[in-house]
Order: sequence, then structure tokens, then C-alpha cells
Amino acid sequence: LAPLIEQLNSGDVQKRLDAIAAISKERSPDALRTLIIALQDKNQNVDVRRSAADALRGIGTGAEDAIPALIEALKDKENDKELRRSALMAVRSIDAKPVINELIAALDDPDYGVRRYAAEALQSIREDSKAAVPKLI
Repeated sequence: LAPLIEQLNSGDVQKRLDAIAAISKERSPDALRTLIIALQDKNQNVDVRRSAADALRGIGTGAEDAIPALIEALKDKENDKELRRSALMAVRSIDAKPVINELIAALDDPDYGVRRYAAEALQSIREDSKAAVPKLI
């Protein structure tokens, strides 16, 4: 994993994206932590951060430790809308129930895609998301 982590610091964005892709195939706590760090690194290229969120989505229920970082990426309206969308989709694939309030807040996002994905995530956890109904109508 060390060479891939080093590759994340490359000046070449494609090498960083390749590193994220390779790290995402690892199913270890170190790989998960590395993906979380890449997602949180605001100095990192937005495509790399989005790729990290997508990789976390691919891990699914094994990536619960990433939820706080994904929620931060979702909440930060300064972030690229595609990054916010990727973060939301990752939260949905991991386990959206603990973050219902954040999903409800995402219904007010300026980006239609983020709002749509938030509504879909809430729909997938129907019974627990009744508090979202007023925002949806």
C-alpha cells in the first residue's frame, strides 16, 4: 500500500486517480483510511477526491468509518457539485439510516442532482425518513 500512498502525492492527476483505483481494490483498514484521507484533502484535485468517494461507495457496508468524512464533503457547498453527489451516493451505499438529518438537509442543496440523490436515499429508507416528507412536498 505504501507505493500507492506515495503515488497519491504525485503531480500527475492520472497517477493519483490510478492510485485511488488500486487502493479501492484493497479491503483493509489501511486502504479505507487512505481513501478517507484522500476524500478529506481539500488540497487534492477534485477528481481525485470524487474518485475516493466513488471508491468508498464501491466498498459499501464495510466503509462505515467514512460516513463522517462523506457527510462533511456533502455539507460543504464550496465543494464541486459532482463531489457532493458522489459523497451522497457513497453514504447511501454504506448505510444512510444514521444520517437521515443530513440527507434531509441535502434536499436544500443548490444542485438538482444532489437534491435528487438525497430524495432517492431517503426513499430507500422509507420508514425512518418520515421527517423528510414536508421538504418533499
